Amino acid sequence: MVNYHNIKIFLLISLLTSIISLFLFDPRIYPDSDGYINYDPARSFGYPLLIFLLNKNLKFVIFFQIFLSTFSCLVFASKVKKFFNLNYLTAFVLSLILVMIGIKISLNILTESISFSLYLLSLFFLIRLIEKGYLKDLLFSSLMVFFAVLIRPQLFFAITHLLLISIYFIAKPEKKSFFLILPVLSVLFILPNKLNSLSNSIFNNVDVVLVDTWNQLMILPLFIADTDLKNYFSTGLYKKLFVDSYSCAEKKKLTKVKSIDNQQNWIYVLESNSFPVKNCINTNINKMFPNYGQYEKEVISKQLFYETLTAYYNYDLKQLFNGYIKKISFAFFNWFYFLIFLFFSLIFLIKQFFLKCKKLLFLNIMIVSHLANIFLIGLGAPMLLRYRFFTEIILIILLFCIILEYFKNDIENKP
Repeated sequence: MVNYHNIKIFLLISLLTSIISLFLFDPRIYPDSDGYINYDPARSFGYPLLIFLLNKNLKFVIFFQIFLSTFSCLVFASKVKKFFNLNYLTAFVLSLILVMIGIKISLNILTESISFSLYLLSLFFLIRLIEKGYLKDLLFSSLMVFFAVLIRPQLFFAITHLLLISIYFIAKPEKKSFFLILPVLSVLFILPNKLNSLSNSIFNNVDVVLVDTWNQLMILPLFIADTDLKNYFSTGLYKKLFVDSYSCAEKKKLTKVKSIDNQQNWIYVLESNSFPVKNCINTNINKMFPNYGQYEKEVISKQLFYETLTAYYNYDLKQLFNGYIKKISFAFFNWFYFLIFLFFSLIFLIKQFFLKCKKLLFLNIMIVSHLANIFLIGLGAPMLLRYRFFTEIILIILLFCIILEYFKNDIENKP
């Protein structure tokens, strides 16, 4: 059951925190912020809509963000305390860390704050679902994920925890009603894109989901390519576009081949220069198709991506696969730590089949969700902390709680 007394306290704390923070801090503007304030077609419409509803008053925006962030952090921490049976000191430290992180990112006119708050609320309902097995908690968790995806498409990875928990319950004979997740997941897969496309069509006159998506997916395939790949393009138009884009990246010394020639770690070069590589593609599309609108250019970008994948398939698919794996491992600093993470993850997943432990189930779901998040980032964006932290911070906090509990129990058991 919901503890309404705690909810009232959390709401009061959130309100006071928001008011105090409003007097102490100003909104922080970043290069991406203007795209949300004025609704650039490259941005999902959810966050620009929120800013518009708040009359583009950025003080109101950070007030709302701090309020929602503080509330979601406290609610989630309270649920984790109960679920893992944490002592009050551990729970307080957990709450403090989360709230401090929440306030820090809430000062930014960016999507991280709202989407992280919604993600924490989805995990709150996920834990309730694991505890009680009520279908309504799955629906509430799905609703939070839906809104989070509208704010920040990256949160699409959160569908992972909905799918995993549904499979867990569908396997139980008495829980066949959880097959309802299939139409719910279908909505989560389809509707956000449809809404983004409709919104872009109405407000930006562009009939695409998000502008520049396909060029971002082209960053790694272009960077790790070598000159022989051009011989495997079946269409002359896209072959020329690829060659010109690759030549642009070469001149900037932003290719894997150039990085190795310069005795640099190519993955560091890629991670530091992802968007200059992407700009090479944008520049050459604009040069080759000067009269095309954004929709037509996006179609060209999409076809270039598919043509490039086909070329890799015919040339050396292993080269592309290794490139993605190398980039994903960068989220764990290097191959060694990535393999360690995978090794222990596999142990936890195997233990789940034998222990049937609800706490371990939640931990395993978070591990798989983290891998899904890293995979999604690895497709296009650099492995920045602002992209990884959604799942990374949860795993770190869970580990922190486990360590604190261990030392607490060790001290209490000493004579």
